[in-house]
Amino acid sequence: MKASKLQSRIQRQKQFEPATPGLDVSSLIDVSFLLLVFFLATSSLQKKETDLSMNLPREEISPQNEEIYPMEIELHADGSISVDEEIVSQDTTNREMPQFDKKLDHLLKLLRSTDQVPVAFVTADDNATHQRLVDIVNTLAKFKITNVAMNGFRD
Repeated sequence: MKASKLQSRIQRQKQFEPATPGLDVSSLIDVSFLLLVFFLATSSLQKKETDLSMNLPREEISPQNEEIYPMEIELHADGSISVDEEIVSQDTTNREMPQFDKKLDHLLKLLRSTDQVPVAFVTADDNATHQRLVDIVNTLAKFKITNVAMNGFRD
């Protein structure tokens, strides 16, 4: 009898005990998946910066009979650009760089008239902005200069 009274008392206490605390995270998971889908659907990649086909220099050197005229392009810390030690763009607010385009067009006409392959050596100052370097690479891709060597941005 005493055992049955004890069991009934334990059952009554269990009825009135508060349940263990817990969090329902199912709505949180739903919201995070909705945000993920939203950001994936609204973001877009710019094709001009993701699909640049450039031939980077390799370690192996193949003998070539043609003379190569390298264009030395320098990106300075203040954002100005010089080609063969001649400053062609000082306006850092304009991403189009018309003077740089004109200089590249002139050099390419000279190179193609002598059947030479255009090669560009791009040197960037460590304090220059990365966006300015991307603008230079985009301009080289626009002129179909695919032989590019880069130096700079060590940090």
